[in-house]
Amino acid sequence: MSTAHHGLGSRAAILIVVATAAALALGCPGGTTTSARSSAARATATPASSTEYAEVGKELADESTELTLQLALLERLGLDGIRITSRVHGTTVTLGGEVQRADSPKIAEETAREIDGVDQVVNDIAVVGSGEPSPAAAETAAAVADRKVVAAVKLALIHAIGHPALSIEVTANHGTVDLSGTVPDEDTHQKALVAAETTTGVIQVDDHMSSG
Repeated sequence: MSTAHHGLGSRAAILIVVATAAALALGCPGGTTTSARSSAARATATPASSTEYAEVGKELADESTELTLQLALLERLGLDGIRITSRVHGTTVTLGGEVQRADSPKIAEETAREIDGVDQVVNDIAVVGSGEPSPAAAETAAAVADRKVVAAVKLALIHAIGHPALSIEVTANHGTVDLSGTVPDEDTHQKALVAAETTTGVIQVDDHMSSG
C-alpha cells in the first residue's frame, strides 16, 4: 500500500465504498463491534434505516481521511508528524499538538488541504522549539516507521472489512504488527489478516483477534 495521500480517491468515493462495506457488515445478525474511538462497547444490530448506514459510512470516511493525513504528515515531517494530532469531521480537519520545527504548522496545514475532500483546516499547532527535532532520540526513525505501518494497516483494514475495522487494535514494533479485538465472523477475521499481511512495511503479523 502506498503511503502517499494522493491516489486513494476522493472522499466521496471512499464514502461510497465504506458505506457499502458498513451496510454489509452491520447487516450480519448477531455480530458485535467495538469502536476504537471509544472505550465503551456497543452491540451491532441490523440498521433500522438508510440513515444509520449513512452515519456509519461517514464515520469510516472520517477515519479514512484522518489516517491518510497521518501518513502524509509522517512522510513530510517525521518526528513532528508524530507530535501532531488531527481530528476530522466531514470536510473539516482540526490540527493540534506541539512541534519543534517552526515550519511544521504551515507544512501540516498545506498537507491537510491537499487531502481529497478536505475543505477547511483549523490549525491549532503550537511551536515549542526551533530547528530539527533533537537527534538524541536514536529511535526516531523506527518510531516514525512504526507509526506509518499502524496508520497504513488501519487504512487497509477499513477498505477490506469496513466497520469491523474500528474494533481492531493495531500496534507495530519494527515491522511486526499485532492485531487484537473482536470481529463478527471468521471470514472477516481472515480478510483482516490478509489486509494486514499485504500492507507495505509489515514484516510479520501476530494475530490476537477473536471472531464471533
